Parts: sequence; C-alpha cells; structure tokens
Amino acid sequence: MRKFANYMLCAGATLAIALHSVNSHADDASRAQLIQQLIQSQQGGKTGSIEEQVAKALLLQAQKLNPDVAQDKWAAIEGQVNTAVANMLAQGGGVIETTTRAGVANLSDADITHLISIYRDPVLAKYMSALSNPDIQAKAQQATMDSGLRVSELINSVLEKNGLQVAH
Repeated sequence: MRKFANYMLCAGATLAIALHSVNSHADDASRAQLIQQLIQSQQGGKTGSIEEQVAKALLLQAQKLNPDVAQDKWAAIEGQVNTAVANMLAQGGGVIETTTRAGVANLSDADITHLISIYRDPVLAKYMSALSNPDIQAKAQQATMDSGLRVSELINSVLEKNGLQVAH
C-alpha cells in the first residue's frame, strides 16, 4: 500500500509539473493570439481545416460511388456534413489545433513568433499550396495506402519465416 501511495504522490507531482508547463501561459491573451496566428499560418491559404478538407474529399468519393443521386440531394447532404463538421470543430480539438498547442507548450513567445514567420515564408506557402492540390492529395493518400500494404506484407513475411502468426 505504501508503494502505491508513493507512486500516486510521484504521479501527481509529475502531472502538476506538466500541467504547470502547459498552463503557465494559458491566461496570457497575447500568447493565445500568437498560438492562433500560428494555427492559421500552418493552414496557409487553404480554405478550411484539415477536417473540412477530409469531409469534402469523402463527399466527392461518395458522389462517385452514388452516381444516381440528384445534385440537389448532394447539396443538402453537403450542407448537413458542413454543419456537423463545423459543430465538431467549434468544440475545439481539431488536428492542427491539438498538435500545435501540444507542440508549443514549452516554447517561448519568441519561438512561436519565429515559427509564424517560417510558415509565412512565400516559398513555403507556395509549396504548401501545391501540396493541397486535390490531385496531389489523392496521390499522397494512395501512396500512404500502398506503403502501408507493402510494410504489412514485409512484416508478415518476416513473421511467417519465423513460424509466427501474421498481423493483419
């Protein structure tokens, strides 16, 4: 029981330190503005969040799979999807927001300002814009799936050579 109490005390202290480092800037309005600027800079000139872009791509795929559905029906569905995604994002915790807030927890305001200037670099903005092209996004998605399948096949072949059950 004493070991458990010591463990809980250490865990509590560790959590308190971690929360202090994350929250030490939480009340600073200028820091919150910097973080928001960084989030916006990371998204570049893209229209919409990652989640909104994913929703749009999924709807395009769904339209291809359901060619007999009328355009007015798709317009209604798109509106419902957009509302659902907007409501989800309004609650916070989107991909960029979550990772950015975690990533800057131990950075100074000067560090964040420097990151913003990097993201606003015209060459980086041009590159990021090129990457957001739907054709490139589709190629990236396909490459990700293909690579995952190849890695899975490699792992399974090693497992089989060693007489083990394969992973799926």
